[in-house]
Amino acid sequence: MSWSAGEQARRLHGLVRIGRVTAVDPGRARARVSLGGAAETAWLPWTGGRAGGIREWAPVTVGEQVVVLSPGGETGQGVIAGSLFSAAHAAPSNDGAAHRLELGGSSITMTGDAITLESNGSTLTLDAAGIRLNGARIDLN
Repeated sequence: MSWSAGEQARRLHGLVRIGRVTAVDPGRARARVSLGGAAETAWLPWTGGRAGGIREWAPVTVGEQVVVLSPGGETGQGVIAGSLFSAAHAAPSNDGAAHRLELGGSSITMTGDAITLESNGSTLTLDAAGIRLNGARIDLN
C-alpha cells in the first residue's frame, strides 16, 4: 500500500469513532475521550441540544460512551456528537413514547398523558386526573 493510500485509510478510519470520556472541563465545555488502547483525544467540544437563543446545558461525564466526529479524519479537530447507552450507563426507560431526563436521584418523565417529577422519594404528577404530590413532608406557603 502506498503512503497516500495508507493516509487515506487512516483518515477514513478516523471520521467516526466511538470512545469513553476520560476527563471533563465544564468551564470550557470540553472533554477528552479514549478511543481505545492508548489513544486519547485532545480537549474536544461536545454538542448541545440547542446553542442559540435557547440553550441546553448537559455536560458529558467521565465514563460516558460517546461518538466522536472528526472532519477529514483528524481527531484533534473532532467534536463529541452524542452519547450511546452502555452496560455502565443503561437507558433510563424502555418506553418508546416517553421522554425521560435523569440526574442522580431526580428525574423528569413526560408522556402524552402525564408529566412526573421525582426527586429522592418525593413525586409530583400532572395529568388529566389532576395534580398529585407525594412526599415525606409537604410545606405550603
